[in-house]
Amino acid sequence: MTDVSNPEIEKLEHTLVGLDPSMVRCPYAYYGALRDEPGLYYSQALGCYVVSRFDDVSKVVSDADLFTSRYSMGPPAFADADRARIWSAAGTDPEFADCRNEPPWIEQEERTLVSADGEAHARTRKVVNLVFAPRRVNRLAPRIEEISAELIEGISHRDSWDFVPSFTQPYPSLVICAALGVPPEDWHLFNGWIGDIARGVGSLNLSEEDQYRRLRAHRDLSAYVRAMLKSRALEPRDDLVSVIATGAGTDAHLSANEQLDIVIQLLFAGNETTGNLLASALLRLGSDLQLQSRLRSQPTLIPPFLEEMLRLESPVQALFRTATRDTYIAGTAIPAGSAVMVVFASGNRDPAHFTDADNMQPLERLSERAQVHLSFGRGVHYCVGAPLARLDTRIALEQILGRLPMFELDTPEEAVERKPSFILHGPESVKVRRQRP
Repeated sequence: MTDVSNPEIEKLEHTLVGLDPSMVRCPYAYYGALRDEPGLYYSQALGCYVVSRFDDVSKVVSDADLFTSRYSMGPPAFADADRARIWSAAGTDPEFADCRNEPPWIEQEERTLVSADGEAHARTRKVVNLVFAPRRVNRLAPRIEEISAELIEGISHRDSWDFVPSFTQPYPSLVICAALGVPPEDWHLFNGWIGDIARGVGSLNLSEEDQYRRLRAHRDLSAYVRAMLKSRALEPRDDLVSVIATGAGTDAHLSANEQLDIVIQLLFAGNETTGNLLASALLRLGSDLQLQSRLRSQPTLIPPFLEEMLRLESPVQALFRTATRDTYIAGTAIPAGSAVMVVFASGNRDPAHFTDADNMQPLERLSERAQVHLSFGRGVHYCVGAPLARLDTRIALEQILGRLPMFELDTPEEAVERKPSFILHGPESVKVRRQRP
C-alpha cells in the first residue's frame, strides 16, 4: 500500500472528511495530490484505497465481476459504524419501535441497482430499463416543460431570487413525481425526506438532531412508498410505479423490499443529483455573464455546457466498490475484500485525459463528442436515469435563459456554501439579481 503518512494528502483529507466548508466547496487540490501519487493512496480515515485517475476509475467501475457494488455507499466497516451511531442515538426511543427491523437500522439484504451485482442487478435493472425506455422518457417532455414554465413564472417578476428554493429544489422533485406517478402536491414531502436522508451521505458525524431527522425520513418515506406500491399492484396506472409494482412487460419478479428500494433510489437520484447539477450550472452562469449571454444566443450549446458541468462539478463525487479477489490498480496490490473509493470528480479533472482539465472545454468542440466524463459511471452500472437527467436539465436551462432576464450572483461565488458532504456536491443556495446596467 502507498505510504499513508503523506502529510499533504493526510491534511487535505482531514479537512474534506471533516467537512471544512472551503474544502467541500473546492476539493480539487486533494484530488490533484491523489492523482500525483505513484500508486494508490490508502485512506485510514475511510478504511479504503482511493482511486483518483480517469483510467483507473473507469477500469474499476467497468468491471463488476472484480469489484462488487454491494457496499456502494461505503465500506462494510463504514456501514457498521453508521448503524452503531444510529442505535446509540435512538436505539431505545419508542418512536422507532416499529421500524428497527428495516434499513438503516439493519443491513439491507435484498440489494438492487447501484448496490446489486450479477443476477440481482440484471433482474432489477430489467424493470428499470423499461421504466426509462426512450419512449417513456420522451413522453414526459411536455409535462417537464410545463413544470419549468410554472416555476419560472413564480420568479419572473422579482428583482432578486434564490434559485435553490425557488427552482432547483421543487423542479426535479416535480419531474420525478410526474415520472413515477406521485401526486404533484406531495413533492415537498419527498424533497424533505430525501434531503434529510442525504444528511447521512458523505458525513461521518451527524448531530443527534440530524440523525433523528434522517431516521424519521427513512420511516415516513418507506411507509408512503410501500402504500403507493400496494395500491398500484392492485390498480395499475400508466406510470412508472405501476411498472415497478407489477413488473409489466418483463419476466422479472421483484420482492416488496426490492420494489421499495428501487423507488427510493430513483427518488434520491431524481432529487439530489439533478438538483445539485442544476444549481451548480446556474451558479456558474451567474458568475460568468459572458458565458450566460453566449448560451442565450446559442442554445444549441446548452447540452455540451451541461456535460461540462457534469465533468467539472460532479453531483456525486465518489462511490465505493469492494475487490472480490486479489488484484492490482496502478501498480498497487489490492487484497480481496478491500474497499476502494472511486472518485469520479477526480477522474473528470485528470490532466492525463483532458486538456486544461480544471477549466471548461470549448463547447463547440464538445457538441460532437460530449458525454466523455465519468459522472454517470461506466459498464452495467451506468446511470439508468441519465436520459431523463439530460432531458430535464436541458429543458430547465433553455427555459430559464429564454424567459428570465440576464442575472448575476448576489453573493460572491467563493462565499456560496456547498452541501456538507464529501460524496454529494452542490451549492446550498444560488442567490442572484437582475443584471445591473
